[in-house]
Amino acid sequence: MIVCLTMRGARRRHPLLLAVLVIIALAAGIQRAKASELAMHDVPARLAVRNALKAPPSDVIGMRFSDLYAMPVGPRGLEPSASLRAAEGRTIRIVGFMVREENPSHDGFLLAPLPVALGDEDEGLADDLPPALIHVSSDALRGKQIPYMPGLLQIQGTLRLSAQVDAETQRVSAIQLEPERRTARALEHAIAKGKATKRPRHS
Repeated sequence: MIVCLTMRGARRRHPLLLAVLVIIALAAGIQRAKASELAMHDVPARLAVRNALKAPPSDVIGMRFSDLYAMPVGPRGLEPSASLRAAEGRTIRIVGFMVREENPSHDGFLLAPLPVALGDEDEGLADDLPPALIHVSSDALRGKQIPYMPGLLQIQGTLRLSAQVDAETQRVSAIQLEPERRTARALEHAIAKGKATKRPRHS
């Protein structure tokens, strides 16, 4: 209503201001349409955790977010735990929640121990992300927008310990997880499903 009233007045007095307001309104509509999300029942079975999980295969390390950093936190701040260091380069399985981002990156997604929603326009780098966080990405997924998937997810892949900066969000992640073949295939399926069901978001 505020925009409509302003545009009504601008139409009479300031044609240039009217044009600017129209551009802002269109940009807002495009912004809401950027992100897509899946319904709970559309999350691929390979990823969704709907029942108690069986133990992982013998060659896969089952990890929890509480295993990632040494506790209690010492004077040097958060430090990788011994179990995290030992798992580097190996295949792990971890369960968590996909971070819901207003402007999702085209370089994978973030996995957190609890549900988190980020509004990038308002928060910028001052967000509420927990310190225990994993960046899920791979060369095959880079450049593709993975739709938001609600509920608990299980992600299996190769663990890497290296600081990476997301070119779009400028966020730094210290722990990387490269999905293994079947997990990557499920993520590709989710991407295709997201494109098919993508709708503008309404604020």
